[in-house]
Amino acid sequence: MISAFSVLGGFAGAGFAWIIVVAAAGNSSRSRGNELVAGSIPLLQLGGALGFVAGFMFAWFLFKNRPARAQAEVEQKYIGNRGRWRIYAGFPMFFVALITMLGYQTLEDQVGVRSALYIGVLVLMVIVGISLYLADRIPRSLLIPVGLLGWMLLIGFGCWYFWFGPGSGGRH
Repeated sequence: MISAFSVLGGFAGAGFAWIIVVAAAGNSSRSRGNELVAGSIPLLQLGGALGFVAGFMFAWFLFKNRPARAQAEVEQKYIGNRGRWRIYAGFPMFFVALITMLGYQTLEDQVGVRSALYIGVLVLMVIVGISLYLADRIPRSLLIPVGLLGWMLLIGFGCWYFWFGPGSGGRH
């Protein structure tokens, strides 16, 4: 759990740093903006490292060894039911993204745009329905780890897809 929060914190920190770089580059002249973006790797590394440390510290506080009742109280206070469901949402979102990125274009070519949209909504509803069914049967203590695994797989798959896979448009 601690490592999952650390990795997600690192991704969030790098993403936040990238937003700062792009905002600064957008407010600069074109040549200065290009220089800023080209030299932004150290800032992205710093943002990722700070996010990793922040995620580690937060997870260490949340999930350190304590009695089960005290752990449940801490999770309820800092994560809550809404947070637990938002984290668990990573489980179905990974499958939605996987099917969308790898199969939607083929489906659209086979059945047409309108039919593909309806089939896509049907698949989304089935995935969400299955995940809700499983959420009632998965032990409550495993909802957060399963969701974190889903989010990490989603981020990793998205990075692969857009950097090296079919979504890169041959730019690799």
